[in-house]
Amino acid sequence: MSTHPKTIHVWQKRFGTTEPQLVEVPVPSAPPDGLLIKVHAAGVCHSDVALLNAPSKPPEARWPYDSYTLGHEGCGEIVAIGDKVTGWNVGDMVVIDAVAGCGADDCSECTRGLQQICQRGEAYGIGYHGSYAPYIAIKARAAAKLPDGVAPEVGAVATDACMTAYHAVVGTGRVTEGQVVVVIGIGGLGFNALQIVLALGARCIVVDQRKDVLEEAVKFGIREADVVPVEEGLVQFAKRHGLVVDTVIDFVGVQETFDAAQEAGEISFYYCQSTMLTFTVRFGGTLVQVGLLSPHIAINNFLSVRKHLSILCSYGGTMEDLKQCLRLIADGKLRPQVVTGKLEDLPKVLEDLHAGKHQNYSHVRLAVPGTTADPQHKTPTMASLSGQQGAGSDTSKPAPGQNQTGESMGDHQQTAETQSSMKTGPESKTGGGSQDTKIGAGDAIKDLSGEGGGKGGKIDESFVEGVKDKVQG
Repeated sequence: MSTHPKTIHVWQKRFGTTEPQLVEVPVPSAPPDGLLIKVHAAGVCHSDVALLNAPSKPPEARWPYDSYTLGHEGCGEIVAIGDKVTGWNVGDMVVIDAVAGCGADDCSECTRGLQQICQRGEAYGIGYHGSYAPYIAIKARAAAKLPDGVAPEVGAVATDACMTAYHAVVGTGRVTEGQVVVVIGIGGLGFNALQIVLALGARCIVVDQRKDVLEEAVKFGIREADVVPVEEGLVQFAKRHGLVVDTVIDFVGVQETFDAAQEAGEISFYYCQSTMLTFTVRFGGTLVQVGLLSPHIAINNFLSVRKHLSILCSYGGTMEDLKQCLRLIADGKLRPQVVTGKLEDLPKVLEDLHAGKHQNYSHVRLAVPGTTADPQHKTPTMASLSGQQGAGSDTSKPAPGQNQTGESMGDHQQTAETQSSMKTGPESKTGGGSQDTKIGAGDAIKDLSGEGGGKGGKIDESFVEGVKDKVQG
């Protein structure tokens, strides 16, 4: 016999307003091919701000609702199972892949392993009802098991800031042991990416304009010698050290960072050979573009062709990426940084996020507990943005991906893997992402990866100038 209530209060997007609306709705039922999840935690993202700012549905969207519940990063407990579903049990803890694709045999995206760009599947929290609610109904294909010992708030943010970073490093960049990788932009995504690169046994060189973030990167395994000094640009650093870089992953996405990744100094037009001893990315190297701070970036065609570069774009991630991220978290190899707040405070949290008040936590991800967690999955009732745990927090034994004291580790992801060269990430400490320029609903969909730039819906020009100084050296 069901014990959940008949109605619940959820935070919804309603067109015509930019404020989240607290609405009473019936508790959904598990669809025949799906699950009903009691939400234990939901991640907070700059994409939510973008969605709230959207004046209307994008014309190409197939959204079935005129208003919908926000929240595209969720984790919770199965409380009901559809008749056609096998392999799951009531009580199982799962994380929710917001864009799991339709999975149809005739889907041109899903059949190529590109579920994250499926045009027919549901996108929870983006036009479809999401996890800023006590309960959410999902397709069973969107659920992945939360490993034992991993806190729900960490599992929630893993579905975006971790999965996107993992896909960029492994799925798109094909990084392997022994390679040299440059990560530009240590926001939430970049902070997770550097840990993934290290876990693969590759050398990771990090670039960011904020010294405090670079110091945190060292605490998570980056060698001090592999930190590009703030006062020295990437190109100059590469020349000085004679670096031969296999892959550059750009979580910022402005012209200057892209140019720095391609840079090779002077190249003989006739002989196609470097006349300098060093260059950023090697001949035949790979550039992975993730950041969306600038909507338009020009490619140096001559340089790219003569160097035989592979320039790849990476968006979101797949269910397999998510499962691999959860394994890394459970093994202690990936520690997303997370600070938590209360679901009832969501409007204030989003307002502060939009205003750029969390810039000092750009590699930290925000999460809001959705309901009281069970004894085996304790969730802090509140952790401030300074990282200090509030009353009710369980500090006796931190779960993988959590820190013992909740101290702050840096800054905050999501609208700018870089607006301070980036913004938010996850653990009970911190994580990355970014926001776009003037944001409409269509842009908000694209911003799911956590990239973009600027606060208040526009690019922060002072930040962009800082990026230029940093990469040009």
